[in-house]
Amino acid sequence: PKVACITAIKFSFAAKLQIKYFIENFHTQSYEGPTQLVFVYHHKDHEAAKLVQMYADGFHIKGVAARGEAAEFPSTMDLRYGAFSASDADVVASWNFDEWHHPQQLSLQVRALALASRPGCLLRQPAALPGGAESEAIRASSEETLLGDAQWMREHWHPGLAEQHAVLESAKSVDIVEVDMAVSAPEGSRAAESLATLRAELEALFEKLAKPFQETPAKE
Repeated sequence: PKVACITAIKFSFAAKLQIKYFIENFHTQSYEGPTQLVFVYHHKDHEAAKLVQMYADGFHIKGVAARGEAAEFPSTMDLRYGAFSASDADVVASWNFDEWHHPQQLSLQVRALALASRPGCLLRQPAALPGGAESEAIRASSEETLLGDAQWMREHWHPGLAEQHAVLESAKSVDIVEVDMAVSAPEGSRAAESLATLRAELEALFEKLAKPFQETPAKE
């Protein structure tokens, strides 16, 4: 089945540098079926549009312009619009731009759908404990890893809504299979932390470099 991965992007200096590595991470997926990466950007964010078009080919990678309120981007409707735009996809996956994705993530989750005969799948990862420790006995399901049958996702995926958690909790017993990626969790945690640190450092550097140009000259 064809899998469409939906991600939202806003333009920033960090995003401009990060997008290359985000796409490379997507290309490392071991899933053997057809895949598509769908970037959702706000239609007024012209720099984000230019950035996406640098990498988009219209098939494997494409961008779609959401027309919701700019202040609320990415809203629930913005991301759902991205899912609906992947009209030929059999499976839709939530694909966070700020996260590192294990190369086997898509393969593992799609296989779990087939084996469990369920329309939805969540990754189950160790929850961080105070002091940075992680326990395999304590696990948390990240709703940002939701993947499922395209029609089911269009009905049940409402990212950002307060009600989303309750909807997924009620669906777990009949519709959702949870799979474990505990083996790669430490590696994934380090990669995610490094990515977050890099973004913060780049944003701080950009603000520092841009500040002299933003300051208004003093009146004589």
